[in-house]
Amino acid sequence: MISNKLLNIYNHSKTVMVVSNFPPRSQTHGDKVGGVASFTRNKIKPWSRIRRDRMIVLADIIDTPEVFEDENILIIRCWNRNRPQLYYQIFSTILKFTQVNTILWEFEFSLYGDTGIMSVFPALLGLVSACHKKNIIVMHQVLLDLGTLSGHIGLPKNTLKTKLMSNLLKTYYRLMMLTSHKIVVLENSLKKRLLQLNSQHQKVITIPHGVDCNITSLPKHIARQKINVCTKEYVILLFGYLTWYKGADLILKSFEKLHEECPGTNMRLILAGGQSLTQKHKSHYRKYYRQLETHARKIKNVQITGHVKEKDFATYFGAADIVVLPYRAFMSSSGILSLALSYKKPIALSTCLKKWIGPEHQVLEKDLTFFDPQVNTLCACLQNLLHQPTRLKKNIKVVEKLRKARSYEQLAHSYEDLIRSIQNQTIIN
Repeated sequence: MISNKLLNIYNHSKTVMVVSNFPPRSQTHGDKVGGVASFTRNKIKPWSRIRRDRMIVLADIIDTPEVFEDENILIIRCWNRNRPQLYYQIFSTILKFTQVNTILWEFEFSLYGDTGIMSVFPALLGLVSACHKKNIIVMHQVLLDLGTLSGHIGLPKNTLKTKLMSNLLKTYYRLMMLTSHKIVVLENSLKKRLLQLNSQHQKVITIPHGVDCNITSLPKHIARQKINVCTKEYVILLFGYLTWYKGADLILKSFEKLHEECPGTNMRLILAGGQSLTQKHKSHYRKYYRQLETHARKIKNVQITGHVKEKDFATYFGAADIVVLPYRAFMSSSGILSLALSYKKPIALSTCLKKWIGPEHQVLEKDLTFFDPQVNTLCACLQNLLHQPTRLKKNIKVVEKLRKARSYEQLAHSYEDLIRSIQNQTIIN
């Protein structure tokens, strides 16, 4: 599948190999891939432009295996998600590049498969490490207590089973730290969690979740014409997969309460998303989603769009007055928050996401809008925003500052510095 010509070009000690799911050709977001795919593409495109050396991506097979080049990046679609053979597919491909010693793994639970498949993942890292290759894990999620995600994973809170699984999860993280050379987390608060398990500060570093500053929103009047929304409506947007931990049901109940308390207000709630790709086959999630759809049909001016295609992102963000993120838990940096910053939209955040604001930006908190992830407090927050348009102007200024500080172009240098330091140290040793 990989020609000798490509092997000769890319099989070099300075080459970086990235293992991740990845969107289809010429796309940033794909219908059949999750948020990590767009994150990976957005990250490596500017990164590859500042590198003097080449990059390889071992990506998931979407329809059929394929190998193609994108500038100085070689994309090899070689593994099937949630199949036992994926470990052989990945490991055998790594071994073909005998001179490549730096492997960067994007990691999120369910990225490579469900629980049974993911339980073996640290063993793969150990095998790769035994072949004298350096594993760098980009850890998108760090969660030490599964009780905070009870509704998301379908387990009761504070039961013996949940506590046991939380302890197993901590052991899992320790194994990943043991088999890796460096771990990158996307927020400082996630680093603090990891260091509760292992005090090796030099092993864990923070490089924030990036923001794509090369995209623009549609003008509001044009965006609303496209989706038949009145120009005088106040549009509240929740974007992305509709799940319990992201609070899809929470904003629905809050919007219903807001209608009852402000019956004359002309407003609309758009839930711009559909079923989670990784959860849609699970019975507890199917029940949750059915209840969400049933409830939404009973409330005036609520729209569930289903999966939003990439070409329509700018339309829905352009139509919105505010983007709301009613997360019940903070286990990872938010790709949706990153998109809201990309499109320069005002944001209202659950207090769970206060941990997303790094110490360098905490002075900006006073001009952002936060609410406790409860129906009453979210309803009151939305009501205040309806009557305080000047607050949104301050919100936008903060968004623009955060957008600039987290641009993928800026963060590409952080990844390049990390890889250079590892490769140079390897040469010295």
